[in-house]
Formats: sequence, structure tokens, C-alpha cells
Amino acid sequence: MTLFPGLEAALDEAAVRRYPRRRPRSWARWVAAPALAVCAVALVVAVMPEERATHPEAAAPPPPVTVAPETLAQSRALVDAPTPDWRDVDDRLAHAELPGVAAEIAARVPYAPGARESMDWAGTPKSPTDMSSIGSRVAVQFLVEYRAACTWAAFWLWAQQEGNTAALAGATAVLQDIPHWPALRGSLEDPYERTVGWPLNAKAAAAGDVAPVRQYAVANCTAIPSPYTAAIR
Repeated sequence: MTLFPGLEAALDEAAVRRYPRRRPRSWARWVAAPALAVCAVALVVAVMPEERATHPEAAAPPPPVTVAPETLAQSRALVDAPTPDWRDVDDRLAHAELPGVAAEIAARVPYAPGARESMDWAGTPKSPTDMSSIGSRVAVQFLVEYRAACTWAAFWLWAQQEGNTAALAGATAVLQDIPHWPALRGSLEDPYERTVGWPLNAKAAAAGDVAPVRQYAVANCTAIPSPYTAAIR
């Protein structure tokens, strides 16, 4: 069947009269071909996914890394917290208590954005005769605060490298607090620590002096995991 059945019949009849042996010509094939082509194109268009499905829009960039006001407040609260007594004989802990006590202390200690307490407390030596064993609450507090401080040193170096002024300002503020955190403030009374420890890091950070912070972090913080450890090296 064609779009012009009357015309096709008349042409075929005339052709037969003039060329008796000629097979009737099928006009349907020629008329239908363009129509089939149009249908095929329509089918392809119908089943093709939309272009934006194969070329999704670029993902929005992540928000800039900054130090939350709550984190700064947490650091300031530690400055006002009491100093633990290293001589407290009632401060002893069983080995099984270490993870729970560490988690409790870490909840009050600020970490650099994305960092957290990561020490394997259960994997520390169990025997109290082992010099590397941890057996008191104050020792746990010192290690938690120290490791958190290292995440801030690494974060400060990262912010310097990235040119992230907001992150750098937050890290600098926390580094000013760290020498005054409860278990670390003894460094303020130690002449050696004042020249190479956290008091020096605070002073260097405030001055924007990268070298002392990097030197200290390379010597003391590379083994402490954080998203910014690579900035130390």
C-alpha cells in the first residue's frame, strides 16, 4: 500500500501495455523507503538517552576546609581545665580499661578537621613491667592530647601549602592553646621544651614560620594518622 494508490495502479497498467513482458514495478518499495527511514530515525531518537545523562554536569566543588567555632571553643575549654596530677596513686588503670578511658578523654579534645583518635590502645603492652606499657589515666590523657596536637601541626602545614587562609587562622589559634592543654602545659615550665616543643610551635605558627613547625612534626608526628600527614614530609 502506498501514499498514492490510484497513481501507482495507472502507471503500472500503462507499463504493462507498453512493455508486455516487463514485471509490474513496485512503487511501494520506493515510496515506503523514505517513510521507513523516517521511522528508523524516530526510533533511534526515542531510545537514545538524553545527552545530559551521558554527560552529567560537573560535581559541585567540596566546601572549603575550615575550623568550626565549636572546635575552637573546645580547645579554649581545655586551656581552663585543671592540670592532672602525675603523682596520683589512685589513677592506675587496668589494661582492659585503656580504650574506654581514651575514648572518654578524646571526646573533650579537639582534632583537626577529619582527624580523630586512632591509637590501638588494646594493642599496647599489657605487663606493667614493660617500660612501654600504659597504666595510668594521666598517661592516657597525655598521649591523647599529644596525638591530637600533632594533627593540628600537620593541618597547619597543609593549610600553608594550600593557601587556605581561613583554615590557617583556625589552626594557628589552636596551636596557641596547645601548650596550655592540661597534660601538655608542663612544657611551659621545661626550659628545653620551651625551645623545641609546643611553645615553640605556637610562636612559629603565629609568625607564619613554617620551618620550626615542620621540623618538629617530622621528628614527632609522622606516625600519627590524619588526612594531612603527607603535608609534613
